[in-house]
Amino acid sequence: MTQQPLYGLHNPHPLSQMRTELVWEGKYDEYGNRREVDIAGCAMPRVDDFRNRLVWGDNKLVMASLLQEFKGKVDLIYIDPPFDVGADFSMSVAIGD
Repeated sequence: MTQQPLYGLHNPHPLSQMRTELVWEGKYDEYGNRREVDIAGCAMPRVDDFRNRLVWGDNKLVMASLLQEFKGKVDLIYIDPPFDVGADFSMSVAIGD
């Protein structure tokens, strides 16, 4: 029987090196290079001095407006489903018996 490798600080698991990324049409050009974002044209009004921020607006424009200030500093961005589109996003979940 083959012994499993021990993963840790000096031997990270291969999956821990993968990154999750939000991708949309037009983010990359036909060669796979990321397109530049016009941050100045996408600036959104925000209130300063918050650790958590709630920004209301188009997802792509909001993400672009936050890029300059937070690039490489954000662990999670939660994007709510679209509202007022007439779709029902609710679901039924069975709990217990």
